[in-house]
Amino acid sequence: MTIKEFLNQAFQLDQLIEANKCELERLRLLAESVPIPDWTKERVQGGERSD
Repeated sequence: MTIKEFLNQAFQLDQLIEANKCELERLRLLAESVPIPDWTKERVQGGERSD
């Protein structure tokens, strides 16, 4: 492997790492935007049964 090939491989790996870091940040922001249900509120079960 020549020096040029080695540096090119290192450059490609660096680009892959940066792309993965961007994807990780995007997924982290997406996970933080998911609403959490409020379980302290009363639940409505429905109306009268009509059998």
